[in-house]
Amino acid sequence: MTVKGFELEINKMTTEHQQQINDLKRKHQQDLLDTCDDLRRKFEDKEKAIRDSYTQDREGAIERERTAIRERYTY
Repeated sequence: MTVKGFELEINKMTTEHQQQINDLKRKHQQDLLDTCDDLRRKFEDKEKAIRDSYTQDREGAIERERTAIRERYTY
């Protein structure tokens, strides 16, 4: 083959390589987005659990306080 023949082959290989790189970049970007979404959901679930726990604790404290007040006034 001549240098011109190699040039076409090299250009073809370079184009294919660039396409592969672009495909990998897109896949990596999508993986990052998916991971971010998973983490966001995980933290939202954890936040909801903490809020629910806080609400239950608060309601329990209010009920204990009501009971204590009732007991004070019934005696």
